[in-house]
Parts: sequence; C-alpha cells; structure tokens
Amino acid sequence: MAMKRYLVMLNANAGNAAAVSDLEDRIRRGLHDGRGAKVLVLRCRTGEEARRSARAAARGRTFDAIVVAGGDGSLHQLIDAVAHFDLPLGIIPMGTANDLASRFGLAKHDVEGACRAIRAGHTATIDLVRIDGKGFATGGGTGLASRVATTVQRWRETSRVFRWLLRRLGGKIYPLVTVLTLLFARSLRETYRIETSDGRLRELEGYCALLMNLPSLGAHFHPAPRASERDGLLDVVVLERTGGWLSRLRLIATVAHVARGTHIGRQDVHHFRARGFEVVSEEPLACIADGELMVESERFSVDVDERALTLLVPALYADVREPIFSSQDSRAA
Repeated sequence: MAMKRYLVMLNANAGNAAAVSDLEDRIRRGLHDGRGAKVLVLRCRTGEEARRSARAAARGRTFDAIVVAGGDGSLHQLIDAVAHFDLPLGIIPMGTANDLASRFGLAKHDVEGACRAIRAGHTATIDLVRIDGKGFATGGGTGLASRVATTVQRWRETSRVFRWLLRRLGGKIYPLVTVLTLLFARSLRETYRIETSDGRLRELEGYCALLMNLPSLGAHFHPAPRASERDGLLDVVVLERTGGWLSRLRLIATVAHVARGTHIGRQDVHHFRARGFEVVSEEPLACIADGELMVESERFSVDVDERALTLLVPALYADVREPIFSSQDSRAA
C-alpha cells in the first residue's frame, strides 16, 4: 500500500498557540492511525497564503489530498484554488459555521471521525456557484443575509464580549443577530432585476435574496429545503417587501417560516431555480456567501459551475462506494 500524502491547512490565528498545536497533534495521529502517512501541516495566517499553497499543491500533484481544519470561511479560501483539479479536499469542521461539513455528516470538533473519513477515500463531487467568476460552496445572499453576516464579522473583530459570547453559542449566534437586525435595522429594502439564462425577467423589491447551493444556512435556517449541491441548479429565495406599518412584523413572521422551512408558497416569498442569471439593482448590493463578501456592485452575474469540487466524505454520502484510496482504509471508515 502506497503511503498517502496529506497537506493540512490550519488557521494560525484560530485560538492560542497551545490549542493550535494540540489540534495539529490530533490531526497527525488521526491521519496516520498506525498505517503510515506523510502529513505536512501548514499554519496559514492569511487567506492568500492558504490559496497560494493549495494552488501549488493542486498543480504540482505532490499530495493525495488537501485537508482544511476550520469552518465554511476557511474552506472558501481554498475552493477556487483546487476546483476542477484531480485533488480531493478533506474537511475537519472546527469553525463557527460548518454547513458543508454538516451536509456530509461530519460533526463539529470530531477530529478523529473526520480523519477516518479522509483516510477511507470516499468522494463526492459537488457544484460550486460563481458570482462574477468567484466560487462559493454553501449559500448566502444580499440584504438581511448580508447584514447579519457582516455584523457578526464586525463584532467578532471589535468586541471582546461578543467573542466570548461566540465561543459559547457557536452557530447559534446567527439566529440571535438575525433577531436583533430585524428589530433594530433602519432599512432593509433592496430592488432586484433578475434575468435568468432562459430569458425570464423578474423585477422585485425585497428584504433579501438568498442564493442557496445547500438546503440550509446553519442549523437554524432552512431557505431551500429541496436544494442540492449535485443537481446543477441554484435555488434563489427572495423575501418580497410589503408596504404598510405592519411590514416589519410580516417580515419577522416570514423569517420565522424560513427558519422552519415552511415558507415556500407564501405570497411574499419568491422561489425559483436556475443555472445562471444576472442581478441588477438601483444601488450597490453586498452579496455574502460562505460567510465572506463575494461582491458589492449594482450588477453581477451568478452561474453554477457543475461538478467542480471533489470532497472526501463518509461512505454514506459518497457518489460511488469505491474509494480512491485503498480498500483496507475503506473498511476502517
């Protein structure tokens, strides 16, 4: 059996040095597991450093897999570098938001379980979504969705109390910030002119437009219950603005339905699926996806990049049951 070669990306800024070292040791043990493996760990301080290293690994073909320990934001830094290369990506979910890992049955902080899935070598190839050419894997949007994500990021960078709260609540922080935004934001109104690749035009005034490659945003928000990362389509959900002094109360009720996944069919919810479309607005729209700012512009294009990214996943979620690594490792999963 050939020795497997893994390039592991760690966020050097996540936690103190002792915590990062402990995580590195656990990953090394998990990927070795007595069978032998070459594990190179890079502690990256910036997204650009991680992208540069991943791009070199993909082109050099010196590793059997790249492994990222982090959340959706850490994963986001790498996907454009490795998309469409014959180099699978393994995920060890350690972030605040771990939507892609959760989609494939990987539990947060379960380093050993994630390493077993990586060693086994079962893969799933998923679509990416590209906004003006830049890819994302999970979901995001404009308006309310963008406001919540940027608020979490800003408070994380500026407030020690918020960081303390974030460590204790984890992903539950997003529903809390959503409620605060709904109650206290002065204006959430946006206009959208959406023309899909089949020529259909939609002109809407709304509170947010959600772009979903997966069914859920976090564990508490389910905008697109039937979305799939493997069907070549993007689910778009627009929460339409309604007039009158009760409009904010109606929005709160609609968001509560979105959280439960029971909003499809409501009069103030527009849902469609498309392979690509263009968005035009009267004012610049900030669009967030994978927890990162994708674009801020009056006009941008959105396209599905089919079967762009190969992930190492538990056998239950794999495209086929034959692993890319050895059968001995497969039985261990």
